[in-house]
Amino acid sequence: MSRLKQNNFTESDLEKYVYVDMEGNKGRNIKNVIIDTKYYIDPKTNEEMTQIVAYVAKKFSDTLLESQNCGEETFTVDILLKNLSVKDINYEYIKYLAEILKQLFPERLSQARLIHPPRYFISAYDIIKKFIDPPTRKKIIFVKEKN
Repeated sequence: MSRLKQNNFTESDLEKYVYVDMEGNKGRNIKNVIIDTKYYIDPKTNEEMTQIVAYVAKKFSDTLLESQNCGEETFTVDILLKNLSVKDINYEYIKYLAEILKQLFPERLSQARLIHPPRYFISAYDIIKKFIDPPTRKKIIFVKEKN
């Protein structure tokens, strides 16, 4: 498994990491943002962090607009965690990304599906969830397989 850990990355690298599923949710008009941790990019500088967060925010915005075009006001996020290792997690980046997305898209998340979470992630979530507001916490589900 190869991680994109270099100092420079391309838009093509970002497109593998975060993309939009315009097919929606099994007949519903809510659209999905897919975050594939297999292609996780670890920002090395503040400039890289800003670039990645801007790209992710644009994908969320595109997804919300597509949902709104279909009469919905929310979107879902699927986070593919199968290949994520604890050493890959940049907590500063994740915290920054979550705060930016929360500010840009208040009350727009329909559901966040954490797909194929490693065991350590489920244990860590028990600690982390204390910092997530209760309405958002109710929208987070763990999925063994993407249906």
